Amino acid sequence: MADSFTLMHLVLEELNIRTTELRLPVRTVADFPDMGLRRFLFGEEALFHETLPPIKQLQGERAKVWLIRDRYLCRYFFSADADGSGRCRLIGPYLTKEPVMRDITDIGGKAGLPTAGYDFLRTYYRMLPKVRDQNMLEVLFRSHYMLEYGQAGFELVTWEMGIVEYSALPGYSLESSAGLKDFLEHNYLFERRMTDCIAQGNPAGAIAVYSKLQKNGLEARTNSTLRDGKNFMIVLNTLCRVAAYRGGAGPSDLDRWTREFIIRIENAADIREIRPLGIRMLRKYCELVRSAESVQYSPVVRKAVDFISGSFDSDLSLKGMAASSGVSPSYFSTLFKKETGKSFTEYVKEKRLDFAAQLLLQTSLPVGTVAAECGIPDNNYFARVFKAWTGMTPLQYRGNKKRNIPENV
Repeated sequence: MADSFTLMHLVLEELNIRTTELRLPVRTVADFPDMGLRRFLFGEEALFHETLPPIKQLQGERAKVWLIRDRYLCRYFFSADADGSGRCRLIGPYLTKEPVMRDITDIGGKAGLPTAGYDFLRTYYRMLPKVRDQNMLEVLFRSHYMLEYGQAGFELVTWEMGIVEYSALPGYSLESSAGLKDFLEHNYLFERRMTDCIAQGNPAGAIAVYSKLQKNGLEARTNSTLRDGKNFMIVLNTLCRVAAYRGGAGPSDLDRWTREFIIRIENAADIREIRPLGIRMLRKYCELVRSAESVQYSPVVRKAVDFISGSFDSDLSLKGMAASSGVSPSYFSTLFKKETGKSFTEYVKEKRLDFAAQLLLQTSLPVGTVAAECGIPDNNYFARVFKAWTGMTPLQYRGNKKRNIPENV
């Protein structure tokens, strides 16, 4: 028996598939160990609205092992103690195929996610273990239970997780996920700002936005286990590499450092070794972008450009920026225009409005929120300057552009 349990445990560990002790009935989505998917879709307190094998079917002379598939393409193995106590083991989630974009848009659409929320789904599916041969796992479980119960002492049963109608769940409404959608929109906003800073070779801005992401709950996308931390850092490594390539970094340097960080991630033996890697990645990829830049700013202008890129929502004044660099406002103004080709005020305004245009197209955030995130809290003033810049009001811009440009999710 011990050898059977040990073998199964080692195989699952090698595949990075988790085993969780579970007690039925599962009442809220937060109680179901799916690595946070349902919490993000429906909110922490939402009732669990999918069917698991009823307790009465778990009892009997023959042990049962259930092969579960849910509507999010995830798979699990499920077994329970035969004494009717409700103690169960859930093994998973894992995937047997990589979801394509059609799968993600279908799942996101049915869940009512904004477009920005699809990034979470992509990240989630990248993190999940992939098992290309489902039969191999079934053989493993059959062998294990055959040793434990004998050939006639167990059965392997399939189970599709059906949906309980929302009307049958008192106290829950679809509106309860509204806060989640706002959360996802803001996370997308911060992620976009972070990758823009990397593409500009701006480590200070990228780190500042990364800190905001962490405060906004980025780390909640995974549990605190070492494997989850490694998976998240691998995804972050990919985001940084793509952003740095967009900023002009050379493919050979990017390939070298991508592999270097993957080695560091996989060699980490403790979660505390994982967390500092995020900052190191941001600094290194920004350094690669800067080394490839054809236009080199002076230290004074570079500091200002970096700060602006990561701080659209801050009070960006010429006097304040000059003071932080230890130079006079007149000297700073002259130097800034000479090197960038624009006055400081023009440069800040252009960057803010360009970012506002991105948010209007790529999120469903209210116009007032977009204005505030761009550092223009007066909605009327924002509408005027945006129309002067684009020829359209913010809502007209959002509507016209989304009708004429294919959605890129």
